[in-house]
Amino acid sequence: MLELDECTTLSTSNGVSVELTTRCVFNEPENFFFCYRIRVSNSRPEKVTLKGRAWKFFSIKDNEEPILCSEVARFEPGVVGQQPVIEDTMVFEYVSGAQLPTQKGYMEGAFQFENNESGELFEVELIRTNLRAFGSTLE
Repeated sequence: MLELDECTTLSTSNGVSVELTTRCVFNEPENFFFCYRIRVSNSRPEKVTLKGRAWKFFSIKDNEEPILCSEVARFEPGVVGQQPVIEDTMVFEYVSGAQLPTQKGYMEGAFQFENNESGELFEVELIRTNLRAFGSTLE
């Protein structure tokens, strides 16, 4: 069994920061389950609503090209059954997961937010974040 490893990225736009942390929590040959934690911080003076998200999960085997394993269409409504309202200086956090057939890969995506005062929609594009079981390397 492989040990756990963790990868974290931070993406910020329009006063909203999204921290994404991934970790391999279960593995056996050709079956790796990764959990990811999302932490959204609002430093704007007004409330924002997380309206939707988009995800792509890729697996990587040896030196082959990445393979798209699963996808959440742009912008599926809400996250974990919610469209949370995040007040200024507040944080919203949730955990979810994805399964890959390989011990390494990556995820990328975006969140769509609405300014509750103006109705303006804006996005926070997320930095590509590695998914890897401890001991594997991403080149």
